[in-house]
Formats: sequence, C-alpha cells, structure tokens
Amino acid sequence: MDNIYMYYFSGTGNTLYLVNQLKECISEIIIIPIASLLDVDDIVIPKSKTIGFCFPNHAGHIPIPIKIFLEKIRLEGDEYLFAICNSAFSKCFAPDDFVKILKKSGCRLSAYFNLIMPDNHTIVAKDYKIPDKEEFKKCEDQSQEKLSHIKEVIMNKEKFIEKDDKPAPFPVWIDKILGPIIFFLIQKHPSILLKGRLYADSKCNSCKICEKACPANRIVVNHSRPIFDYKISCFGCYGCVNFCPVESIQVASKWFNGRSYSSKNSRYPHPYASVKDIEKQKTKGI
Repeated sequence: MDNIYMYYFSGTGNTLYLVNQLKECISEIIIIPIASLLDVDDIVIPKSKTIGFCFPNHAGHIPIPIKIFLEKIRLEGDEYLFAICNSAFSKCFAPDDFVKILKKSGCRLSAYFNLIMPDNHTIVAKDYKIPDKEEFKKCEDQSQEKLSHIKEVIMNKEKFIEKDDKPAPFPVWIDKILGPIIFFLIQKHPSILLKGRLYADSKCNSCKICEKACPANRIVVNHSRPIFDYKISCFGCYGCVNFCPVESIQVASKWFNGRSYSSKNSRYPHPYASVKDIEKQKTKGI
C-alpha cells in the first residue's frame, strides 16, 4: 500500500499520543505536524491517495490551525480523506467543518472517528480536576480498542462517519452566530480578543517552557518574563498553561469565557508527551 500522510495538531499531547499509537498500528503512516507548515503560503502535500487529519475538539469545532491548513492545501479531488477527533465530553461538528472547507476542492471526508481523551481545556472552570490514573487508563483502553476498527476502515478505504452523541458545547445560537464571529476575530483581528487573555503571575521562574510549547510562536520570554503577542492568533491549545512547571501561566477572565479559575486549578499535560515533543511540531522538514 502507498504511504498514508497523517497531519496532526496537538497542544498538550493527547493528539500526539493518538497519532503515535496509530503509527504503530499502521506502518504506512507518515506523521506530519501541521504547526510546521502554517507559515507556508501555498502548501503542496505529497502525492497520496490516503490522507488523514488528527486533532482535538476546540469548542465543538476543528482547531484554528487545522482550518488554516485545510484552506491552504491543494488536493486533486479523488483522495480518500479521514479524520480522527479527540475530546473529553462535548460534541464536535468536525465533519460539517470539513464539508464547508473542502467543497471548493471537490473533496469529501470519507471517514470520521471520535476518541475520548482526558480533558485539558476546562482548566478555566471551577473545580476542574486533572484526570486520575483510572480515568486516563479508561481513555487509553478505549482508544486501543478502536484502533483495529480504524485500521480496517482506512486500509480498505471504507466510508464511515461515526455518530457523535455527546452534547453540543454551546446553545445553537452561540454556535451559529457568536462562535463564527469569535473565530473570525481570533484569526483576522486577534488583538480585539487576545490582549491580556494570558499572563504569567509572580510564580514565573523564566524557564521559557511556555515559549517552547506555543505552536503559534506568540510567546517570547523577554526581561525574564513571557510576553504574549496579542497581534498573533492564539490557537487556544493551552499548551503554555498546562506545561508550565510552576503553574504560573494563567487564563484571564473574558466576556466570552466567564470567570477563570486557572489560578486555583491543577494542570494536565499528557503523561507520554514532553515539552520537546510539542516543540518539535514547529520544526520544518519532519
């Protein structure tokens, strides 16, 4: 079988773990991080008839970097495309997102899978708890059980769109009206929403881990403090928050997020992913 190119985006390691597991299951897969390609104007992907995408659920939709990538790539129109989304508790409308973006190229999403992974995003919520070993083991076992089915579907190029029965993260009017406005502003006019959104408190020890982990390259540690460039779009992955070893990076309260409890909550980076693994996503040519 020809090579299968698997493009992925991972903020704190959940997706990275899944693509590595899939690679072990399907040797033909070549893993490519999307973060290393986003500053390329015209992305030419290798010739392949089987192309996959793996990503986390962000507020019920595909993450901003996945959207940017899909809008840039050139497809011939006859590729077999599959997607694997991981989320903790809310429905993701990724298939609909793919339809909207890919219709210009005449492509369709042939297969779509949902996988449950530990929550790393509601750190802003009151009483957020990082997953314990038992919860993580459940997610790990579930993903392992589904890998054989995913492999069979992909290798046989079957059509399969997994139903997502989880509740939608927001009411319909927010998702259809307010959501697109927020995503548009974050992409096109980030300073409107991002100024002061993230900050380092007094616990900061200038280790530069937040700078290394940020896939958007919007953090620079200057004069021993991280500076967040609010003119650059944030990917909303919270990698800087979750990988901070002293829990210094905080999420500020904003009107669309309500009150933030990040300063009171623990952090969750995936136990099998290191800062070096996340930073490597930005390296070109891998």
